[in-house]
Amino acid sequence: MQDGVARLVEGGSIAGSTLTLDVAFRRAVTINGLSLEQASQVLSLNPARQIGLADRIGSLEPGKYADLVVLDAAYQLVAVMRRGEWITGGDRFGVLAG
Repeated sequence: MQDGVARLVEGGSIAGSTLTLDVAFRRAVTINGLSLEQASQVLSLNPARQIGLADRIGSLEPGKYADLVVLDAAYQLVAVMRRGEWITGGDRFGVLAG
């Protein structure tokens, strides 16, 4: 990566996006004007539907994996939970990761 752009080692061609999900969410809400609910669906449930996994991921419902992120008021990443286990940031809620 050079200057925030992913490039191939040979030739320097652009290799792909470096946009992370938290940045995409922040932009969707603050720049594109989506509501929190709309941004959450666009960035989680819709992709899960597209890959045929909406019965397991993409929303918080009984029987689905408990995959979630916690953002602060500025939409900065605070914590991550994967399948019901805190991966990072769980200590902020009085629990330990993993």
